[in-house]
Amino acid sequence: MEQRPYWLSQALATDGGGLAPALASDTRAQLCIIGGGASGRNGGCALTWSTKFFTLQRLFGDAEAVRLVRASEQALLDIEAFCAEHNIDCEWRRHGTLFTATSQAQPGASDAVVAALEAHGINSWQKIPPHELQRRAGSRAPLGRFPPEPIRYVGSLMMRNAIRRKEAAEGSGRRPFLPDMMASRFAAAAGKADKA
Repeated sequence: MEQRPYWLSQALATDGGGLAPALASDTRAQLCIIGGGASGRNGGCALTWSTKFFTLQRLFGDAEAVRLVRASEQALLDIEAFCAEHNIDCEWRRHGTLFTATSQAQPGASDAVVAALEAHGINSWQKIPPHELQRRAGSRAPLGRFPPEPIRYVGSLMMRNAIRRKEAAEGSGRRPFLPDMMASRFAAAAGKADKA
């Protein structure tokens, strides 16, 4: 029985394209993407370092921890702006992150870090009523917090589009856009030999 990662199945259904040819020989790559997520069935996401504030504080001190949390928030905005500026279709979406609990022993586990973020003027988390959290999560189970920081999904469609743009540029004698060349190289080990 063949199982295909969710994001690849989604990309194939959306764009109507076929699978890339299987890798016919050994190759080398700086990055090999297998599946499309830790399990091959989940989406990628980009998060800030706000929940890691205590670790950042311990390793680098207060001022640097604050700077790193702010920089991680700005990095997500910069990635979003880069994708918009260069018309990169990577299914970038802002939906927020649910920091939840699944048992009565877990609520409040984030209170200390939220208080520290608040004390340093960098808290973006907000407590939301259980019914709203359950509505957003699509479950009656979770309890917890919701920050307005974005979560972004990057799927196989982005990789397939990048490869197509790279191949179209090469076919017309133009130099491919650097992110498309990089994405094409990343995809090489997944069965699409890079032509560069």
